[in-house]
Amino acid sequence: MYVAFQFLLLFWVMLFYRWLTKKESVQRYLHSPWLPTPLHLLLQYYSVFYLILVFVVLIPCVWSIFVWEIDYYDWLDPNHFQIPAGLTEKERAELSIPLWLRILSLSSVMIIPIILLVTIVHTWKHVQCVRTRNQVERPHIQFAMNTPGTISHDLALHVIALPVVYGIMSMRSTDRSWMIMTASGRGAHLSPGEYRLRQQDEIAMYESNFEIADLYEAWSLWCFSKLCVAFVQARLEAPRVVCSAIHGGALLNRLVKGLLATNSQLSKSLEGITLLGLNYFVAFNILQSTFLVMSRVMAKASMDPCKMSPYFCLESIEPYLSGASFIVSTIAISNIVSFEHSFAIQLKEFDPTWKFWGVKILVSIAFIQKMVLSFVFQGWAGYSTVQVDLMYSSLITLELLPIAIIMWRAWDPQRQWCKPDVVSVPHGFTEVPLQAAGRSLLASD
Repeated sequence: MYVAFQFLLLFWVMLFYRWLTKKESVQRYLHSPWLPTPLHLLLQYYSVFYLILVFVVLIPCVWSIFVWEIDYYDWLDPNHFQIPAGLTEKERAELSIPLWLRILSLSSVMIIPIILLVTIVHTWKHVQCVRTRNQVERPHIQFAMNTPGTISHDLALHVIALPVVYGIMSMRSTDRSWMIMTASGRGAHLSPGEYRLRQQDEIAMYESNFEIADLYEAWSLWCFSKLCVAFVQARLEAPRVVCSAIHGGALLNRLVKGLLATNSQLSKSLEGITLLGLNYFVAFNILQSTFLVMSRVMAKASMDPCKMSPYFCLESIEPYLSGASFIVSTIAISNIVSFEHSFAIQLKEFDPTWKFWGVKILVSIAFIQKMVLSFVFQGWAGYSTVQVDLMYSSLITLELLPIAIIMWRAWDPQRQWCKPDVVSVPHGFTEVPLQAAGRSLLASD
């Protein structure tokens, strides 16, 4: 349980470190000549993020899986399990792992290194693009992502990391399900009552892993929405730059100023309304994940929130949170589709199809799939809750590989969406960078 709290704390610390490395003075320090050149890269927030993800989160889990599920239990062979002798036959049947589920869950774990490799190589491609750009404009801070031309790469890195983060946390939940169903090699020494209490702890840790994954999903969606809005606003500002290059009559210029100012205000309002549901989804998931993890940590530390107030009791509030999660997830998907169609012209160079599909698929399966599996396999087929949980975490992990491949295609750093934007103006005039769009006619009047 405390591991989930450590991950939660680590998430907020990494956000603070990212904010810190945006400062010019910090980047100058990280690129100091007295530091070895590899540290210039390794001390960047994205490098630290992957180092922690691999060595703190992934490797301990992989080691546990290798020692117990693969070695000790001979690839989950039921003959090696040590379930407490005092359990009823019904309880033993609920803890069994059918052969097909055994193959499915073991296969899902083998997928994680592939997802990690795809994501790290993809991230490196973005870092190379940033380094190439900074070598021209800011050679003293080559790996920094705090310049206007590198912000799109910065936000994209958080989006493309979503499959590997969600996959690793899902794999940890798969391992928790295995611990319940195999008793982690210590079941023979536990009484039935002790085993049931331990089972409740493992289920709580299973859920906490997904809450951390949902927290990162909310953050990556926020980065995605920021990218979309910034791209659309840049395209809507483009006509103002073009008009500033054309010298017409005073009356015509004033008329154009008024029309463009109105268009800009309306577009910003429309974007805010269109993405309102997505912003609520992000805010809700951040608050929900933080609240649930903290509540379980407090309960584990003998500070039961139920004793403070019945409104903080998980048993009473979780059904409402599940209902609210379904509503905001549905609204978020609707808003994403609406935004994609409403600004289809402005998003043309953004290559939106693959990007939006990568987001829509994960938002959909992260919540709807659990409901479907519970209804079909638990309601109709008679599988137990533990078996359905193992099925869900295994399927999620397997589905993240094609999503990682979609991310590779969607967020290719060599494509137009992240290149320095240039406004095309009529023949005979000079092309003006979009970063200069803020110097509009209204400001120059």
